[in-house]
Parts: sequence; C-alpha cells; structure tokens
Amino acid sequence: MLVPKDFILLGQSYDWWEDSFLLVVTLTALGSLIYSWRYVVAVLKGVPKWLYAFTGTLLVFQYLGEHHIGFDHNLGVWVEEVSEGIIYLTALIYLWRFKLTEFNQQLQQRLPTAALKSKALVE
Repeated sequence: MLVPKDFILLGQSYDWWEDSFLLVVTLTALGSLIYSWRYVVAVLKGVPKWLYAFTGTLLVFQYLGEHHIGFDHNLGVWVEEVSEGIIYLTALIYLWRFKLTEFNQQLQQRLPTAALKSKALVE
C-alpha cells in the first residue's frame, strides 16, 4: 500500500525482503523461546484467554485480507495491514506492561511447590 509495486532492492522485490525479515525475526524468537521454555510456559499460562481469542480473530482477518477472501483487492490489503498493525501493537503493549521482576517473584513462589510435588512423585 505504501510501497510501489515495482520496488526492487538488490535485485529482490519488497515481498521477498519482507518475508526474509519476518523469517529471521521468527527464527530468532523461536530460538529464544526454546532456550527459555520454562519462562514461556509460565508466561503463556498467565496470559488472559480473551487475548488469545482477540489475536486469533485478528490473524483470521489478516489471512482473509491477504488472500482477498470476502474482500475486494484494495479493501483486502487495507484489512491485512490494519490487522497486522493491531497484532504488533497488542504485542508491544503487552511486552511494555510486562514486569520481569514481578514475574520472577511469582515464578519463584510457584516453583518450590512444583519442585516438591515432582520430587514426591519420583520417590
């Protein structure tokens, strides 16, 4: 929408650059999640269920807009971009409000009881 259709940088189109950048971001995020899986599980359990539903709905709208399902071309592009922007904004706000020190304190309070339960199961 903001980039001309004939945009070329180093012999590659804008779509190629966007996909490549998002792939690098995704792989970096995935690597970080794998490295810190205990934190990820604890954080995901603490996220409100409505936020999952809201993000999932936006993902569906983004897909429908990107593939022009139920929308004409121009409206589909607009729906895709707005949905994507709202998803990024939601993630940014959630991360902005996330306090790691508070999370660590809550996690430390939960871990001793979980460790005792797992130790009792082993014995």
